Amino acid sequence: MNRLLRGGSGGSGGSGGGGGGYSGGSSSYGGYSGGSSSYGGSRPFYYGSSTNNANCYEGEDCREKSPIWIGIVMAIGIVGFICCICCIIRHKKMVAEGYIAGGGDNADINKDEGFDTAVSEARRNIAYKSAPNATEVRFQTYTATFDTEYTDRGKTLTAELDIRLVNDGFSGYTIEGEAIDADGTTKFKDGFVTYDGVCWWLEETMSGQDTGLKVLSQGTFDFTKNTFTGTWRSSSKCQGQYTSFTCRNVVTTFPDTNDNGGEDDIPVVVASAEESIPVVYASAYAPNGAPTPYVPEV
Repeated sequence: MNRLLRGGSGGSGGSGGGGGGYSGGSSSYGGYSGGSSSYGGSRPFYYGSSTNNANCYEGEDCREKSPIWIGIVMAIGIVGFICCICCIIRHKKMVAEGYIAGGGDNADINKDEGFDTAVSEARRNIAYKSAPNATEVRFQTYTATFDTEYTDRGKTLTAELDIRLVNDGFSGYTIEGEAIDADGTTKFKDGFVTYDGVCWWLEETMSGQDTGLKVLSQGTFDFTKNTFTGTWRSSSKCQGQYTSFTCRNVVTTFPDTNDNGGEDDIPVVVASAEESIPVVYASAYAPNGAPTPYVPEV
């Protein structure tokens, strides 16, 4: 009777304490039970979020731990978020500096308010430098391909230009051409080259994300070496220098010459004798005082 009161062998003991009456499982031994088995003593349980806390003892952390893959996914997500922020900041910086057009907004490629004025000045200055009496070799046509390098905000970029010059017969050459560069394909819209090589030309980007971008180039051609030195300026408010201008596939033609040293024949006006022209004579003795016309026979 006393054994039952002290919980010696009873498996139905409550959660009472005191002298060791502790139960919580299906069996008991020595007044201690817990989980699916029981041991002697009075060691307390360590409770956590684990569903298996029946096997936890003092000093052990039995809270349920998250799987490793969850931590990996969270880390990747954080890194990706940081990268997106960095890309957005970099894109805005490139737009602000004129590297790219902001979403097709022409305000970026036309933000140089003084560009049109610079083009007008280049056109006017070349008119003053045109020399009708220049002694340099005068081509009739000059066609060449140039492999070029130019600086753009600290970077060296490349381009290929196909240029055609046509003698205007008075002060220089008109210029036409196309190019392929970092902005896309371009077409020459205007320009002029004097006989001694001083020139300017205007290009417009016809394809790519910077369609509509305009570039003004100014400098001097050396026709004896087939080279060019000069600078460029874009309508997006960027500018730089041409660091290399290597020519290839040059084709030139010259005006026809004749026996009088190349000068055109001066036309001579030749007069030929025509039939006699009737002459009118007046007589003071005509009847009634009126002059009588007289036409001699031919």
